[in-house]
Amino acid sequence: MRQQQCKKTNWFQNSCFFGLVLYYRYLWLFMVRQEKATELY
Repeated sequence: MRQQQCKKTNWFQNSCFFGLVLYYRYLWLFMVRQEKATELY
């Protein structure tokens, strides 16, 4: 029972970390796009 709970929490932490990484990647892409847009104009 305890092992299952540990697995569940571990998966939850991994998904949260993955979501955070994706969020920062999209934020970085948005920033880069903004920089390129300012360079063009």
